[in-house]
Amino acid sequence: MKTKVFFSLFAAMILGISCSFAQNYPSFKDNPYAETIKIKGQRPTIVDFANYMFREPEEEEGSECTGWLRNAWKRHLAGKPQEDGTKVTLDVQNGYVKFEGGYEDEDSKVVHVSEMCYWNCSDGKHKIVAFTNNLWDNGRLVQTECTGAYFLIYENSSRKIQGVYCGDIGAKPVAPSEKVEDGADGTGWYRIENGKKIYMTTEERNMWYEETHPEAVYHLPRKGKNITVDLVYPGKTETITLTWDGLKFNAPEGY
Repeated sequence: MKTKVFFSLFAAMILGISCSFAQNYPSFKDNPYAETIKIKGQRPTIVDFANYMFREPEEEEGSECTGWLRNAWKRHLAGKPQEDGTKVTLDVQNGYVKFEGGYEDEDSKVVHVSEMCYWNCSDGKHKIVAFTNNLWDNGRLVQTECTGAYFLIYENSSRKIQGVYCGDIGAKPVAPSEKVEDGADGTGWYRIENGKKIYMTTEERNMWYEETHPEAVYHLPRKGKNITVDLVYPGKTETITLTWDGLKFNAPEGY
């Protein structure tokens, strides 16, 4: 599935992170991109994480990705009416916030949905924060540089946060028929279908990828701990569940 860069800050935060989450979370001392966030109480709430996410960007680049979300968040906190078509649902108790927006004209109906939530890790030292940004036009999923699912990890003691690759916490499901690796001869590619390796040239692989590779739509939990993921193929959608085990997510067997 295609993973998009949400804005330049995330790209910088995720650089250089390589670790095994089965053992330990990454060190915050060794990552210059880890940032301290401001919290109002003894421990952060979804409001603190959203304040961090939707703060004013230091650089203009990427601000177009969060502009409407930042505006909606500010209006919500100030108790002001939202712009037409925009709705914000904040559930502090369950650590969840949802943004819904869009518009409709003669040619299209655009629906924009973003979610944010976090998990308390069983080690008692960290939290995993997730943010999704999805867009549909006339019912068709639209992928842009601003859409996708993004994950961060927060360290309780230092109050620092940094980006983390979704695959490192088990949050990147890949169906068996979408697995592509170097071919046996080191020059080609293969995909797995019905348990068998189907070898492809680079040209065949590129054509196959564009035609059949699914996009992933993450649905974050308002209640509960698991993530639902829609794998969107041309003409069909397959839904799976990523199960939270206290430290990371686990995809169903075979993914």
